[in-house]
Amino acid sequence: MLEDFKFNDYNKMCFIRWIAVAAVGGGWMCDYDVFPLNPFNAEGFDLPNDGRLTVHEGRVQIHSVPSLVSGSGEEFTRMAHLLIENYIEHLDVNIWSDMYALQNIGEQNLQNFEIMNSVVDVGKVLQGEETGAESCKETQNKRAIHFSHYGLQNGALLPGETREQYI
Repeated sequence: MLEDFKFNDYNKMCFIRWIAVAAVGGGWMCDYDVFPLNPFNAEGFDLPNDGRLTVHEGRVQIHSVPSLVSGSGEEFTRMAHLLIENYIEHLDVNIWSDMYALQNIGEQNLQNFEIMNSVVDVGKVLQGEETGAESCKETQNKRAIHFSHYGLQNGALLPGETREQYI
């Protein structure tokens, strides 16, 4: 099925990563643009919510972002199946990603996964001005910061800066 994936390679890999984490028995899955704010210490070995699939960026299932996800192998296997089924249901759209699929699955049933709002998007911290105490409050009690495409394009750069300057 995935060898004939309709959308671009980037989005194909975003689906395949769920299968990869399931294959190694679960654990933590992280986007390449997510950076820890605090050390995980021993907590990293004890999965939150007793290994139930947990998405760490978002406040509700329909606005979740799979930038940092934890769960047991069984949970990642279950979710990988749901994501692939959801992809098949949306072959008629122009673009579909694991994030859109995850949000759609959450909208269908809020019990499909847990949410822990423990990742902050860069757009909430860097808002095109010098960083001050207000920005630091956004990171309190957060595990990580996500330098998302959206966050960088919509608020993180100072006036006159472009993303291309840093690539």
